Amino acid sequence: MTYKEAQHLLNSKFRYSSDTTGEKWTILDIDASGALRGDCEDYVLTLAWLVEDESYIKFWWSFLTFKHVIWQGKTPGGQPHAFMWTRGVGWTDNITKEPMTRSQMKSLGYKFWWPIILPLMIAKFALRPLFYLINKLTGY
Repeated sequence: MTYKEAQHLLNSKFRYSSDTTGEKWTILDIDASGALRGDCEDYVLTLAWLVEDESYIKFWWSFLTFKHVIWQGKTPGGQPHAFMWTRGVGWTDNITKEPMTRSQMKSLGYKFWWPIILPLMIAKFALRPLFYLINKLTGY
C-alpha cells in the first residue's frame, strides 16, 4: 500500500482515544464500530504498519533502516506528543493527518525533542504488558 493510500485509510477510520492506563504503543485493530481508536503513537505505528503491508518483518526493518522514525515532542498546545518522519515523504501525526515538512510542523508550533530509536521501541513493545499491569494495580 502506498503511503498516501495508507494515510487515507487510517484517517477515514481513526478516532482519537487517550490511553487511560499508561502508554500502550499499539498497532490498531478495527473495533466493533468500525473505527481504529488510539492516540498519537498508535496512529503513527498503525500508519507504518499499513505502509509496510501489515508485515512484521517489513515493519521492523523500516524502523531499523530509518525509513520511519518516531519522534517525541510537544503539540502546538504544549502536550507531550509522538509524530513520525518517513524518508521521502516528511512528517505526520494524528493531528495534521497529512505529510508536512519539519519547518511546516515547527511553524504550527510543534516542538521536536528526540527520536525514539529502535531499541527503545522494542523495549516499549516488550514491556507494555508490565507497564499496563503496574498502571492497573496503582490506579494510574
